[in-house]
This record gives sequence, structure tokens and C-alpha cells, in this order.
Amino acid sequence: MNVARHLGALVLLTSGAVAWAQDGVEIDFHPTDVQIKEMQQSCAVSDTGMLALGEKVSAAVADWRKATAASAPAVALKQLDGFFERVRNDGGLSGRKAMYVLCIEKALRQFVDSQRDRPQPVEGSGSSSPLRRSTFASEEDIWHSGCQQAESDAVSRLQPRCGDRTLVVVSSECAQLTGSVRIYTAEINAECRGR
Repeated sequence: MNVARHLGALVLLTSGAVAWAQDGVEIDFHPTDVQIKEMQQSCAVSDTGMLALGEKVSAAVADWRKATAASAPAVALKQLDGFFERVRNDGGLSGRKAMYVLCIEKALRQFVDSQRDRPQPVEGSGSSSPLRRSTFASEEDIWHSGCQQAESDAVSRLQPRCGDRTLVVVSSECAQLTGSVRIYTAEINAECRGR
């Protein structure tokens, strides 16, 4: 790689790192309290006892968010029905109230699905095994091999953070090294995409 290309890639990566620092917070697929209130308002029905039912639904949603905070979206969605089943089994649900509960559950599912569709930025690093310069034909060969190993290591470390989604590398940086034995390190920016 010539110096101009290397510097260009470094500038591009540095710009990307600044952007990642600004919005590199992992995406939480759970709705906020405000979003939940909006769902409840849009699903609202006129019936006696709605205040108490609204509180039960709010409690079920809060318990679900807490229980699935570290879960993948697909796992959280599977557990959602169980939390709403408690509300349904509590009794006293007229047809309108049952429709209200179903409406909230459906809105939550749609919200989580829309969040899962958004790419989630992740970043990390990986290392190569120690490489001897004498076993490679050129500097370019050892650098290419070392960086490939380091990037693969970084990808394998980041993949679990994507759960059932696909990890796609957006950018990677791996510096050239000197010495008879070298361990290369790759810093990668990636996105969890799809489902």
C-alpha cells in the first residue's frame, strides 16, 4: 500500500471514529416510557376500569423490559407473550379491554421489529498470531496475512454482539510493523444488519 493511500484511509477512519464516538451507543430495541405512553394512547378504548388495566399493562411492559434488557430482540419478542398472558389471565377483560391489551402487544412487536431492521454499529479489535518475517516472501505478504488474521479475530469477537444478525465490516485499520516477529492488530468498525 503506498503512503498516500495509507494516509487517505487513516483520515477516513479517523473521521469515522469521531462519528462513531458521537453515535456509537448501542441501539436499545425497547421503547422508552414516552413511546409506551403513546402506544397506550393510540390503543385507548372507553370502558370502565381502564385506569387499572393501563397500570397492569405498564407493569407488564416494565417487567418485560427489565427481564430482556440483555437479550437479543428475537428472544425478547418470544418472551413478550408471557408477560401479556399474565395480564390476560388476571381476569375481567371485556372484549374492548382484550382488544386494548392485544393492540399494545402488537405495537410493541412492531416497534421491536422496526428497531431490529436498523443497522447497529459495533467496534472492536483483534490480533494475529505471532508471525516471523523470515517465513514470508515480502513485507506486503506478512502485512496482508497478519492483518487478515487480526481482522478475522476482531470479527469473531464482535459477532456474538450481533446475536442473530449479520456482522458487516464497514472499515478496518491495521498498521504495518517491523521486526523479526510481529503481532498485528486490527481495529474494525462494523454493523449488525438484518435478522
